[in-house]
Amino acid sequence: MQEGKPTAKIKQPEDIDVYQMKVTLEDIKLPIWRRIQVTSATTLYRFHKILQVVMGWSDYHLHEFIIDETHYGEPSPDYDFLDAIQNPNHPEHEDMLEW
Repeated sequence: MQEGKPTAKIKQPEDIDVYQMKVTLEDIKLPIWRRIQVTSATTLYRFHKILQVVMGWSDYHLHEFIIDETHYGEPSPDYDFLDAIQNPNHPEHEDMLEW
């Protein structure tokens, strides 16, 4: 290791848990759902990408996650009320998803 270079802390396998969850769409007559597994190392950004794949979506619509009353999603210039949304792609939110 070279002096002065920052090193990233890598979680060891024994520090990582796997969570199984059921994702269900709301407000539709026939239930549409997927059961997925994610690790405790999954970031909010990565979780969003996983949902896009398992649900067969193409990331064309606005979305948001709400964690402890904080809203995360892509801000939109068309909707002023979304100004308070935090962008999960911002580097400070890389590790925001703590299970």
